[in-house]
Amino acid sequence: MCLSLLSLLLTIPFFIQTSFAQDLDPHASYRLINAFFGEARALDTYSDGKNDPFMGKTGDYSGQLWKITPAGHGFYRLTNEFLGAKRSLDTYSDG
Repeated sequence: MCLSLLSLLLTIPFFIQTSFAQDLDPHASYRLINAFFGEARALDTYSDGKNDPFMGKTGDYSGQLWKITPAGHGFYRLTNEFLGAKRSLDTYSDG
């Protein structure tokens, strides 16, 4: 199954089950939505330099097109087209 864009029903935090992840195409882009907002909003990043993630109104925005790439040992990197492959979704580790 090769889809260039797929809406995924995920809840925050974004958990990707191993059985589901095997069907993901690391070359495809996915729009990530959650159960609360449904398809009205999608995971996006601000373009203010800090690039914080937020649930933005669904639209034709490169920040809403995410690649899910295996990082080994059952982990995956989430990158979007706006920020490119060198920046991935992460959490602050300062408490």
